[in-house]
Amino acid sequence: MRRTMVGALLVLAVTMAGIAPVAAVSTGPNAALGPAPAQTATETCSFPVSATDATGANVTIDGEPESVVAIGASTAQIMWSIGAQDKVVGMPQGPTTSYLDGSQNRTDVYQADGYTVATERVVGTDPDLVVAANIIPNETVETLRGAGLTVYKSTEAGSIDDVYDDVNTTGRLVGSCSAAAETVNETQETVSAVEEAVEDEENPRVLYPQSGGFAVGNNTFINDVVETAGGDNIAVNAGIEGYQQISNETIAERNPQWIVTSSPATIPTGEPYASTAAVQRNQTVTVNANYISQPGPRLVAPLVTVASALHPEAMQQANLTTVENTTASTSTTSSGTASTAATSTGAVATDGGTSVDAATSSEAEATSVEATAGGAEADETTAAGGATAAGSGDSENATAGGETTSSNGPGFGVVGAAIALLGAALFARRRP
Repeated sequence: MRRTMVGALLVLAVTMAGIAPVAAVSTGPNAALGPAPAQTATETCSFPVSATDATGANVTIDGEPESVVAIGASTAQIMWSIGAQDKVVGMPQGPTTSYLDGSQNRTDVYQADGYTVATERVVGTDPDLVVAANIIPNETVETLRGAGLTVYKSTEAGSIDDVYDDVNTTGRLVGSCSAAAETVNETQETVSAVEEAVEDEENPRVLYPQSGGFAVGNNTFINDVVETAGGDNIAVNAGIEGYQQISNETIAERNPQWIVTSSPATIPTGEPYASTAAVQRNQTVTVNANYISQPGPRLVAPLVTVASALHPEAMQQANLTTVENTTASTSTTSSGTASTAATSTGAVATDGGTSVDAATSSEAEATSVEATAGGAEADETTAAGGATAAGSGDSENATAGGETTSSNGPGFGVVGAAIALLGAALFARRRP
């Protein structure tokens, strides 16, 4: 039943191509996809509500907030997914959030560098509540609390289940409990369907490289996406936790059969990459940078993309891909590494002259953030070079285009633009 419903959503995607003020923290003075309809107070939400956040503070909210500042692209994504976007008065502006319809009409809460919080702007919006992503430094949170704002900092997402928790918690804090539960249920439907589709398949060896020689390791929601899609992460097998550097010796020894990335520019052209099975067979999966680097409900799009690349027949049998087996030929580097050409329209021209939707980048080296100081989650992206400073997550420049896959290997199922529309079909709310 779940597979049928998700399959129908994908088919649809292709064919359609009473509110009180908020109390202070108790511990101190201190696509363009269409949005969901705005939510009002629900029967399942009740106030006051308290929750312990990532700083250890017990944040108490006396009444449903009318205005919310979302610090962090993933937080904004969640607010849109639960239909609470009309409450958002401030958020990051730029490519990391431009896929959220209407997001440009909010106050930009970041400074010109694209990742440092402009605290004076946040305070200037006079919000009832500030919800900060886990990448936001504790110092910034305390500064905002010191200015009299109520701030909840989300906990780190080390798994897909943690993303569910974050969605439900955010919904509870802003008064959108039922919509949050619905979003989680819909996301779980897709995740469960993918798990069932690939559970009997052999798991190929996968590497998710990042700039600066980093790789996605254990206890990260990105690794959970890779493993749920039926991949065997060589970084995890090598004992890498979180986002750490991976040695060339490990890559050569473990020889990944597939490379998953949000930017092919992160894949070195020399050894040991050039000799891996993934590069030799041109088996690279390029996923949307925003969706894979922001721990939010839209992670289902790269999940389906990766699963469809690794296990095309199983995914087709489960009705989780709507495109027949074809091969997407992409431009390659001299070593054979698959690469895509970023364009202003979000299209990638293939060797055959056709084009497929892709995430574009105003910086050729934009990649998923390797880590943030203190173990914060990979919430956004950073420019290449391995920068890992806390709070640097929102410098992502990849826009929300379609999920793309590239391979010259046999039996490769391309989901292409269908997956780009999956979020719209999956998260569309019932309108009156």
